Amino acid sequence: MKMLKMIMFIGMIVSIDVLYAQNAEEMVFEKLTLDIPINDIGSFIESHKKIMDISMQSGTRTMVGQYVAAHRYSGKNTITLYNVYKSVEDIYKDDLWSGIRAYADSLGNIDTMLVNEFSSMVGTWWSMFLEGHNDEIRTLTTNGFGTGDWEKPMVLVVSYYTPKWAQMNAFVELWDQLQPAYEQCGYAQMSRVSTHYSGSGPTVESLTGFKSWEDLAKWEANYQQCFEEHVENNT
Repeated sequence: MKMLKMIMFIGMIVSIDVLYAQNAEEMVFEKLTLDIPINDIGSFIESHKKIMDISMQSGTRTMVGQYVAAHRYSGKNTITLYNVYKSVEDIYKDDLWSGIRAYADSLGNIDTMLVNEFSSMVGTWWSMFLEGHNDEIRTLTTNGFGTGDWEKPMVLVVSYYTPKWAQMNAFVELWDQLQPAYEQCGYAQMSRVSTHYSGSGPTVESLTGFKSWEDLAKWEANYQQCFEEHVENNT
């Protein structure tokens, strides 16, 4: 079984009705990893938020929220988008472009220059979005612990595991058994785990959130001793 870790900053970019704190069995998300050049991240995020806000006003979207993570350490992609939906069916029903086209049409009634500026922004955003992107659908299968403050940036440790499919349920059950110790050890404010549904991605992915780099460093320095104290049959 392989395990990799990546550390990112994460923050909410689209207001949502459904948070990770809800019943995880009802949660699915589309995860998109983007290869945005580092120097373009700021302009991409600015354009992305504008375009997402416009698209969400159309009434044609089934996405209930989106989180954006910027890569800081380990791993390759620079931006990860987590598009949250109530069901897998809603992912396929989601209509991104109707609201964008309607907004462009409304600008056309005011000034053609505004349309050209908006179209140029969308074109630049879309070309950066498509270049080197990868996507998959994942399902949250357990609540972990804590709710976290998802509306504020946090340090997020993302761990990828590849147990055999036949062992996935047993792996997640063991992961569940460790979570009370994570919580009792302090420093970590929340955890979640998801399993692969479709697309390209690891069998199991876990998220552990920290308020600061300092809390992450303290957790890394103390977790082995903490597990010995709080995890039964730790070996």
